[in-house]
Amino acid sequence: MNIIPENLKKYQKFISLVLKYRNSDILSAASDKALDELAEDQELSEESNRYTSPEELVEDLKNMGTTYVKIGQTLSTRPDLLPEPYLLALASLQDDVEEIPYSEIQKIVEEELGTKISKAFLSFETQPLASASIGQVHKAVLRSGKEVAVKIQRPGIRKNFIEDLDTLKELSDLAVKHSKTAKKYGIDDVLDEMRHILIHELDYNREAQNLIALGKNLEKFEHIVIPQPVLDYSTSKILTMDFVEGQKITSVHGIQKTETDFSVLIDELVEAYLQQIIFDGFAHADPHPGNVHLTKDRKIALMDLGMVAKFSPNLQEQILKLLIAISKYNGEEVSKVLLEISQDEKNADIIGFKKEINRIVLDSQNRNAAEMQTGKMLIRMNKIAAEKGIRIA
Repeated sequence: MNIIPENLKKYQKFISLVLKYRNSDILSAASDKALDELAEDQELSEESNRYTSPEELVEDLKNMGTTYVKIGQTLSTRPDLLPEPYLLALASLQDDVEEIPYSEIQKIVEEELGTKISKAFLSFETQPLASASIGQVHKAVLRSGKEVAVKIQRPGIRKNFIEDLDTLKELSDLAVKHSKTAKKYGIDDVLDEMRHILIHELDYNREAQNLIALGKNLEKFEHIVIPQPVLDYSTSKILTMDFVEGQKITSVHGIQKTETDFSVLIDELVEAYLQQIIFDGFAHADPHPGNVHLTKDRKIALMDLGMVAKFSPNLQEQILKLLIAISKYNGEEVSKVLLEISQDEKNADIIGFKKEINRIVLDSQNRNAAEMQTGKMLIRMNKIAAEKGIRIA
């Protein structure tokens, strides 16, 4: 190994975490070559080798800091990478984040806006509506009487993010070099993409423009709401936007489900996402439960546009072909399209990949519309691709 002694403290935090979970379900399929080499440089106690639960992983990520909390949040939406118990546990990171003291919030707002909160706002609630890994949201009222939500970025988070992401970049390169599994699943590519997304998420000016763009693209949808920014009260560290009163989509209880027909909302949401991906090439890319709300007037609000996905015309066309092939149960065409948008290694098992994909598609033909879940099917296809040495774009 080429890690010099003075850098060990920089890497220790992440390496210790990986070593702790190496024997759990989260890394059960991993090749341990790189980890074995790292273990030579550290004394592992019995405590670090015992089985650890998904809930303990959540606590460890919180203790490691905001960058790792954000990574955990992102991983909670990746069923293609992690087992379900970990997905459920990591989902709690979307809500359970330490609050920023109001004194710090007030200081940031006043520095960014160049005026006292009492002058900028008619009222500004001291208790946050939500506290996330990157920012905290407070309800306020402008001098005009307009109710708004103000998102304030955590102090010092940019510096912490860059330092942690640099460390992860070095470690992912090392893992890919020494671990066949890390290379097979493209861990370096995953982290590169995550770095790109997280750095963009730190710029609230960019998010404000994303809100405007998505609002315009989806304006024809009667039941979809995109809160719009108040640009005069927004900076790179503060985002002021329309206040949307509602509840997380997952908090809708049983009585509401039985008394209300949500089919129109569901159909419109699906149609809105198809438009974003296939026609606009610009999509809300972080639709976890905390970012999808049911409003009081029975509409769906898409919150938090820090993470967006952009699709090239070629990729849009391929996605459309893929959906059509799935709808026609054409396994041969499905595997063909997937290979066209993929990278394959020298030893990729193309024949095995085609065989497995065809089997999944044929199996789905015997299910009715209610049972057929295209999303889960695509996740299974992605896992098969990785196992066969193929990376889907």
